[in-house]
Amino acid sequence: MRKNKGKYDLFLTILLIIIFIALVATLGPYIYNIIKSDIAVKEALENFEETAEANNELEINEEKDEVENAKGTLEDILNEINSETDLEEVGDSETNKTSKANQTINYEAVGKIEIPKTGISYPIYDVISKISLESGVSIAYGPGLNQVGNTVIYGHNFRNGKFFSNNKKLTNGNKIYITDLTGNRVEYTIYSVYITTPTDASYMIRDTGGKREISLQTCTDDGSKRLIIWATAD
Repeated sequence: MRKNKGKYDLFLTILLIIIFIALVATLGPYIYNIIKSDIAVKEALENFEETAEANNELEINEEKDEVENAKGTLEDILNEINSETDLEEVGDSETNKTSKANQTINYEAVGKIEIPKTGISYPIYDVISKISLESGVSIAYGPGLNQVGNTVIYGHNFRNGKFFSNNKKLTNGNKIYITDLTGNRVEYTIYSVYITTPTDASYMIRDTGGKREISLQTCTDDGSKRLIIWATAD
């Protein structure tokens, strides 16, 4: 009996070792890409903060071209955003397996977004691409960060807590903080949260009545619709 027990214990030990090796082989790449993504986010934020600090005493009054000329038509912008949802629909595990966050980011952040309710802090880019959206969020439309008018900010919903995955938890009254390249950090208060279709662009061109506002856009969890959040500067 004791001899059989020894064989049984040895079998269990070998089985546990095999299971452990299998888990490492399966989860290793996933964990590695998450760590790489976090490093890319940290580096982008550090670079932005250095730039913002350097520009803190500079007054930026550049007039901006019409958004249609700078970023294309609304239809082009929607098509560009919707084309990026393929990544979201794959699910967070597959997305991280094919993540390009470990590649060199060739874009400089133009701002930073912080949402205390969901615990996020990410760089904001003025370019929409697979790489930029895997290390931060991007301006899709509007006059620019902390400017009068409506600036649309797009981010992925990978359903893993990153980027805008938890925007569905936001409600009226929650705060959003936007820091621009001058180092100016503006507090925004959410006043509208709703779901719309992928072809709806009305939230982009809405009149803010001379106020500074932002619209956050991301996909719903099933990827079929868009979650929109409006917030106004306090």
